[in-house]
Amino acid sequence: MWESLIISVLIGLAIVVPCRLLRVLSTSGMLTAWAFGSSVVFWGGLAWAVPLLTAFVTASLWSKVLPGRDARAKRDSCRTMTQVLANGSCAWACVGWWALSGDPLAYAGFVAAFAVLAADTWATEWGRLSSTPPRHILTGRTLVRGESGGVSLIGTIASAAGAATVAASAGIVLALQGRAAEWWWLAGIALTGLAGSLLDSVLGATLQARFTCPSCGTITEDSRHCGVSATPRSGWHWLGNDLVNLTSIVLATAGWVLLLACCR
Repeated sequence: MWESLIISVLIGLAIVVPCRLLRVLSTSGMLTAWAFGSSVVFWGGLAWAVPLLTAFVTASLWSKVLPGRDARAKRDSCRTMTQVLANGSCAWACVGWWALSGDPLAYAGFVAAFAVLAADTWATEWGRLSSTPPRHILTGRTLVRGESGGVSLIGTIASAAGAATVAASAGIVLALQGRAAEWWWLAGIALTGLAGSLLDSVLGATLQARFTCPSCGTITEDSRHCGVSATPRSGWHWLGNDLVNLTSIVLATAGWVLLLACCR
């Protein structure tokens, strides 16, 4: 057991240190991801590590290499501890569930959680390439690029592709281990990822906090702007982007797991 734990910790370290050097993770994000990745490798092994790495590596890759961001934004787009927890807490809970019970539903929830993460990130990064401005997911009105609640055709296609990529990675690693996954299970994972991404947009369009900067008048999602506290404008003032991400991942994953529980 101790040998497996040490190997898991070293594997986790080998993954997160390069990510820190490439400014994919902040120091706090690196430490959190290290603990998360090590526990996933220790309790789940390769079948669990592959979907995690697929979602994380692709999300980080698109945020760094795709056009649509200025050089400073790309340089500073490293994930903090809060962001790692917001995006990974649901999957981490599934790891704990598996460790305590060995229930195969835990793995289904784990992969679904990362399918939602990949779907949302792919939609955001690829959506920046759209030649037309995003539309409000509920009303269809034109939005400013980067504003929460917006969707585009290229972003929606990318969202579906991201979720399908994570589902496929799980299917491939299971097949290599001699445990073939049913096609409907993989399709359900992909659809859950897409649904979670759309739910994220709905929450962003309706409940996520927006503020007005008293200094420059800019409408922002940050509670501080131009070095001063911004004035609440709409939404729930405590519901920021990280909490929206967490909520959409939890709700979509819970829906998928409950469906599987009812069918078995």
